[in-house]
Amino acid sequence: MSLQHVRFPDIPEPSILDVNYDADLRRLKEAYQARTGHYPGISDPETVTLEQLAYEKSELKEMINEEGKQNLLPFAVGARLDNLGLLTETERLPASSALTTIQFVMKPHTGFVIHKGFEMMAIDGQTVFVAMVDTAIAPEDTEKAIGFQCQTPGVVGNNFAPGQIAQMVKPLEFVASA
Repeated sequence: MSLQHVRFPDIPEPSILDVNYDADLRRLKEAYQARTGHYPGISDPETVTLEQLAYEKSELKEMINEEGKQNLLPFAVGARLDNLGLLTETERLPASSALTTIQFVMKPHTGFVIHKGFEMMAIDGQTVFVAMVDTAIAPEDTEKAIGFQCQTPGVVGNNFAPGQIAQMVKPLEFVASA
């Protein structure tokens, strides 16, 4: 799924040129036959050249389609998106880190602190979230919700379902689960 579908799911993706390798190859073979009187078959040496031309033509059409889409806001990326924003004096916001709240369930304890920077790992085994503030856990607390922030700015920390950020990087003695 392209980024466009995430940002604007209801806008159809435009196409300037139809990219169809088989149709291009057929037209090239027909043009060859019109000029030479011979339709190149699978084992004819000129077929390899015509296949290469059809492939390159398809690649060029795809590149033209991509370049054309870069002029449209929903499909532009990188510097092209920034340049479109300049038309309306709009600057792109820098990437921010995903935020979440994780519910901790405690074992019996006499009180402790979950420190700022305490790390939780997401289910993908790569995305790390860190506690945003020191959180004191009172002896009577059996559960505590704590705010976490993804270490990596951008979309990497998005779209985790509840319970998918539950692995403590360094387990805490008095935490039963998160």
